[in-house]
Amino acid sequence: MRHLHCMIFLTAFLFSKTFGQTETYKKLLDTAVSPSNSLFVSSKPIGIIKLNTNKMWEYYNNYIDDSRLALDTVMFAQIIQNSKHADTTLWSDAELDRIILIKKRTDPVDINYVISKFSLQGNRQIKPYKKIINDFNSVPPADRRIYSYSRPVFDNSKQFAIVQWNNEHNGISSEGGIILYQSTEDGWAELGSVLTWKY
Repeated sequence: MRHLHCMIFLTAFLFSKTFGQTETYKKLLDTAVSPSNSLFVSSKPIGIIKLNTNKMWEYYNNYIDDSRLALDTVMFAQIIQNSKHADTTLWSDAELDRIILIKKRTDPVDINYVISKFSLQGNRQIKPYKKIINDFNSVPPADRRIYSYSRPVFDNSKQFAIVQWNNEHNGISSEGGIILYQSTEDGWAELGSVLTWKY
């Protein structure tokens, strides 16, 4: 009987810990990948994070200029190290539930996928999305505004994380950046950019 109680307690503990981690991770994704910035996102996460240990002080100065806050260099050194093994598991609709995921740049978006994902009902809800999707589909694939995001890379304490984003056009012009986030009681707060680029 005692063994059974121990097993029940252990199962409940592991479930609550996993649920807490999943909930925290989801809150970070909701903060980093906002539909107000990018409604259309590639289903393939960025796999190569543009962080280099040798450029630590360059990142530090960029961050100071952007945020006016001091950067914990030990924490950020851990993030740089951890970024060498970025997770490239495809995004799921459950993870990015407010986003339209794009598998191939050349494929048109299916309105039925969007209606189902966002549980749209009635013409009043569906009509605005039809226009957005028709506008998106009418643009040549190379010029479509499709954003890409890396999965979060954490420091060892899991209290800080970076997310890299990118937006390419025609395979020539590109803009992007790496944003630093901090865990708070209410979720995750954006602290500032450690790196940005545009060309």
